[in-house]
Amino acid sequence: MPFGPDGAVYSGIGVQNVLIGSMTSRWTKKDKWWLLVDDFPHIASRTNDNFFGGSTSQAQTVPPVETAAIDPIVFATTAPDFSLDGLLVSGKAPRPTQVCGFVEALLRDILVVMPTGSGKTLVAAMVMQRMRQLNPTRLAIMVVDRIPLVFQQGAAIEADTNLRVCCLCGENKTQATVQRLQHNHFDALVVTAGLLVEAAAKGELDPTAASVVVFDECHHAGSDKHDYGRLLQLLISDRGPSPQPRIVGLSASLIRAATMASARTDLLRLRDRFAQAVVYRPELPPAHQQVKWRVVASSHLDPGSMRIEREIREAVDRVNDLLTPQLRIMAIELHGVLRGALRSIRNQHAPEAPVQAAVERTMRALSAMEVFDLLGPAEAYKDLGWTTPVSSSSARYRALMEELVDCTPSARVLVFVATRAAAAHLHARLCVEFPDMHPRRVVGHGGWDGMDWMDGQQAAIAALSSGETRLLVCTSVLEEGLDISACDLVVRFVAGTTSLIQFVQSRGRARSVNGRLVMILSEVQRDRIRKLESEERMMDAVIAEMAVADPVPSARAKALASGLLSVDYSDHPTAQPDATVLHPTLLLFIEGPILDPVDIQTAISDVIRD
Repeated sequence: MPFGPDGAVYSGIGVQNVLIGSMTSRWTKKDKWWLLVDDFPHIASRTNDNFFGGSTSQAQTVPPVETAAIDPIVFATTAPDFSLDGLLVSGKAPRPTQVCGFVEALLRDILVVMPTGSGKTLVAAMVMQRMRQLNPTRLAIMVVDRIPLVFQQGAAIEADTNLRVCCLCGENKTQATVQRLQHNHFDALVVTAGLLVEAAAKGELDPTAASVVVFDECHHAGSDKHDYGRLLQLLISDRGPSPQPRIVGLSASLIRAATMASARTDLLRLRDRFAQAVVYRPELPPAHQQVKWRVVASSHLDPGSMRIEREIREAVDRVNDLLTPQLRIMAIELHGVLRGALRSIRNQHAPEAPVQAAVERTMRALSAMEVFDLLGPAEAYKDLGWTTPVSSSSARYRALMEELVDCTPSARVLVFVATRAAAAHLHARLCVEFPDMHPRRVVGHGGWDGMDWMDGQQAAIAALSSGETRLLVCTSVLEEGLDISACDLVVRFVAGTTSLIQFVQSRGRARSVNGRLVMILSEVQRDRIRKLESEERMMDAVIAEMAVADPVPSARAKALASGLLSVDYSDHPTAQPDATVLHPTLLLFIEGPILDPVDIQTAISDVIRD
């Protein structure tokens, strides 16, 4: 079509819905493009490397990386290797717990477990800086789970250390960038796990040639299907006579387990995946968070809710009718699990397969159920194409309104929901009813309704930090890793809370002085959160058990850290095997009555006194 410069012919291809001949398999975007472009040799092929000019012959295949000439890895051994001199250019003064974690990570492989917002990334930046100084021909690598984390963690590390950081993901990878990495033009690499696994398989990048590999949100390695597991296999299986990269894991919550026995098993299994890395969970001062329960009447006995539930069941039945018995969905009561199963089915079938329409119907009904719970029937019925009833607010939305009305004029607020549909509806309602807070919405990057990092997610986070907006409505994209300005109020609708990790992450966002986490939930959901609280106590107790057999920090790490900071660690109590370590902000969860917000120190005193 004559849409190019000076009326030149320009062919536009919508890769999402292109069908190649009569093929029925599901093609990726790149597969569709390369198969189709071969049929049109007169079309000039443009890539990220030559889109704005240059000959297509300039784009060459990236040669496999050569590792033979790399110097042997050097670890910290002498006292100057552990010095804080020359580590940070940002002027930050690391806390004793961070210095101790830095020293221990230089001595051995480690999993650093600290609450959200307590400075895990700074520990990683210090380790990466020192390992690069000791190994100037080897990259320091941080691996992340999500694309937004690539850019945010990369910027943080560069600002703190002045390392030349390459931020690499599927959205910005070019042959030129990979070649610059191969030729040591960068000091550090922050990369998504999937891209690094793919690049290693192609011989483009060799993670075993790094001096240190940091795994952000390392609890993902517990899943057999996650790229973290595949990357760790690559790192650890190649361990021979020559030393391999130091491994550092970062997380706010490592495992979830129903019993002490399963907690021990899961933690040992995770440590085994990280080459028997030790677990460092320092004792931190009590947080000043306030935790509040807002128990509301369950909407599941409402006629409208029951109608939507029937729609979900009918839609799931239709999906199952189109699947083999091995693929059929069983757990439809757990909506989070159901959404995951539907996404898997959608990815395994061709776009034109009959099951896709049934999956879409089910996903729409699931989103409508959350919208119904949050805002009432009007928006939910509209999404399903049903006759809209008289508009009325839900008990959950009224509880949210009461919390927002009580906020100070400068308060910053995060509201977590489970689905993008709920985020869109809630954001629209809050823009009308709380315009002075200038609400904004943050969702993930995938799909037609996704947000990219630079102009979407990053802009919203920066607006919250500057005060341009004081309220973000967000999905799980802000739960893990991303650095958010300290918030005064975090509201969590518990229907979207399915794991201990989600719970711990959202709690950590309310880290300003006297910050509050408000859980809006039904009695049934409150019981579910109690189970998550129990899981955290078990995780802490199991870590304490292991610390008795193999103390972390080690005696040498304590001595080195004490020398660096003149801090005496000898007075720190050692956890006993049978100790139940309670996170201070969870003490209110253990109590039966619904409490108004109270200072956490008062709650601790009450529990001790009783």
